[in-house]
Parts: sequence; structure tokens; C-alpha cells
Amino acid sequence: MSLPGQLLRIENQVEGLIRLISEMLDLSRIEQNEMELRTETFNLNKQVEEIVEDLIYSNKDIDIHLQHECECEVNADRDRIGQVIIDF
Repeated sequence: MSLPGQLLRIENQVEGLIRLISEMLDLSRIEQNEMELRTETFNLNKQVEEIVEDLIYSNKDIDIHLQHECECEVNADRDRIGQVIIDF
């Protein structure tokens, strides 16, 4: 594996650890009723596609095929929705 490929893999692992720490902090905020949501309107289909691409890139054994029944625009906290999708 080339150096850029190795660095990208390390970056993905660091991002995963940051996400884990963030989720633990969020749990603490929820328990203390201090959770703040940053809502925005975004395309949920595109977000799911990006998450799946990241998962496939970081783990070549994953084989996921998406089929959208409809386009879905939502008004929600993009990061929190992403966490739910990844955790699922």
C-alpha cells in the first residue's frame, strides 16, 4: 500500500475514534438534558451514499448496494443522523 493510501486509512481510523468520543460525550449531554441540535435542510439520500462510500473504502469486505425509492430532503441535525446511520 502506498504512503498516501496508508495516510488516508490512518485518517479514517482517527475520524472513527473522534466519532466514538463524540458519541460518548453526546450520551453524557443527553443524560444531563444539555443536548443541542444543529438543524439544517439536506438530502438524506446523498448523506447515506457518502456514508456507504466511506464504509466501503475503509473495509473492502463490505458489499452494500443502495436503491432509493424517493428523494428525501430532511430538516435535522446532519451529524446526529449520520451517527445513527453508522451505528445501525
